[in-house]
Amino acid sequence: MQNIGPIVRRVLWFAAVQHAHQIRRLKPAELRPYFKERHMDGLPYIVHLTGVAIDLALKRFDEVTICAALLHDVLEDCPWIEEEAIERLFGQQIAQMVKALSYVKSDGSITAQREKYYGRLTSIEIVAIALADVNDNSFSFLMSLTDPPDPDETEPPFERLKTTPQDELNHWRAVVEIAAKYEGDSRIRALVEQVVPNIKAVQAKVDQGMVTVG
Repeated sequence: MQNIGPIVRRVLWFAAVQHAHQIRRLKPAELRPYFKERHMDGLPYIVHLTGVAIDLALKRFDEVTICAALLHDVLEDCPWIEEEAIERLFGQQIAQMVKALSYVKSDGSITAQREKYYGRLTSIEIVAIALADVNDNSFSFLMSLTDPPDPDETEPPFERLKTTPQDELNHWRAVVEIAAKYEGDSRIRALVEQVVPNIKAVQAKVDQGMVTVG
């Protein structure tokens, strides 16, 4: 990876601070004994954001895209942060990309929010972040499912989403369908090739009844 310059580090620090209140309650099955040993309920949320950014850095996306990836949830999850603050700290281009990737609660239901979100996926870079987000989410869910389920788990992997597993799978597929418009870019194709097997694997778990409605 050749894209880790000073601005990326500054954005990473900023994202870590703003999301410090969040825990990603998805526990990879193979690591669950260590979670119990350390009395941890999940992973720091910055792990998700870093995973998305790493996917894009490995595909040779530029610093602006990597920074937007690290910040893609900050407007949604940290209401004390406004777009103007991101623009002031990190520039207009990053702020605009983050805004495009953010759900807006005033748009209505989660279905309505997602429809507006899909309409804002209008560039290779923004679509790439959306794909990398789906890749990290789907992989994390897949790694958190065990057969049989862990009896000590009190929160199913889809619980925090407040949607059905099938709705979430349909959302992931919708992002992949939008990405098809940009399949001429080899980096988008590579991300799709990562995402699709994860979606199929999670769908298989849902079909087997391993995942319940959150």
